[in-house]
Amino acid sequence: MIPDSNLPHAALLYNLDLVSTILSTIASVWMVYSCFKLPSPKNTSLKLIMAVAVADLFYSFANIMSNFQTPGNDDFCIFEAYVRQAAFLLSMFFSTCIAIASYKISALQINSTRNSFFAYSLLIGVVLCALQFGIPYSFHFFISINRNRFFFSGDEFVVSRGPFFCWLTHDNDSSKTVQLMVIMFYKGFFIILGLIITICSYILVIKKTKELPAGVLTAVKFNYYYVLWYPAVFFLTFAPNLLDNILRIYYPGRPVWLQAAHLVLTHSVGFSNALVYGVQRKILKTNYEENARKFSEFETSIISLSSSSMMY
Repeated sequence: MIPDSNLPHAALLYNLDLVSTILSTIASVWMVYSCFKLPSPKNTSLKLIMAVAVADLFYSFANIMSNFQTPGNDDFCIFEAYVRQAAFLLSMFFSTCIAIASYKISALQINSTRNSFFAYSLLIGVVLCALQFGIPYSFHFFISINRNRFFFSGDEFVVSRGPFFCWLTHDNDSSKTVQLMVIMFYKGFFIILGLIITICSYILVIKKTKELPAGVLTAVKFNYYYVLWYPAVFFLTFAPNLLDNILRIYYPGRPVWLQAAHLVLTHSVGFSNALVYGVQRKILKTNYEENARKFSEFETSIISLSSSSMMY
């Protein structure tokens, strides 16, 4: 979608969005390709990383679709908005699952090759998307039965056609409180909860790994600072999106740098995730089971640690 030239800084924001989308697409494709190249069996953490990469690829696809929008093509806009929302939610959700999996493996010493956690994660992700997309229709259904209007009627959840893309958001005619609740429902609650879970999980991973013998940490070249990349990238990727959407309700004339941060950081989610999950190629290719056999006296500890730090 070509932005309205009358908008302030329209050309700058459009170019930033375009560059971010290209970087995200390339990085997501590279992550998927790299994961498929690895020999089987793939552990749970690696499968979750593949799921993040696929979700990021679909998010980039939605951003690419926005460049083919034409006025009046509502069906295309609706499809783009739903793809964008589902990919956004799943990328955030699977990133959180990786943090939980790291804790389960390092602290609880659960076998990293079990498929049950990955299967449950996929199922829950699908259910979350279905709940988000179905809630507006649920309000309409209950109101039609009870003839009473709740705090929400369902009409507050709309597909909005913006200057750059289409997305699921609030009805501008609703009160500011209702608009805020819709934003929190579509992304706010998930971002805040995901960030809390991610931070807590990796703090517990660091605490647990500090209990391991120094020889084990040296063998796998573990670095505590790498663990902090995950919550940091999670925050930098999704927080500007939420902040920009909230300020859009209460302060439509929000600064252009915040809009630019929203576009650059959120629309380059595939690139950001590739930096923390995919760039450490020598670790990506490491066979930690071989390390465990070399240090048989620390076998359980090494497998636990190496599985939780799979991409450091």
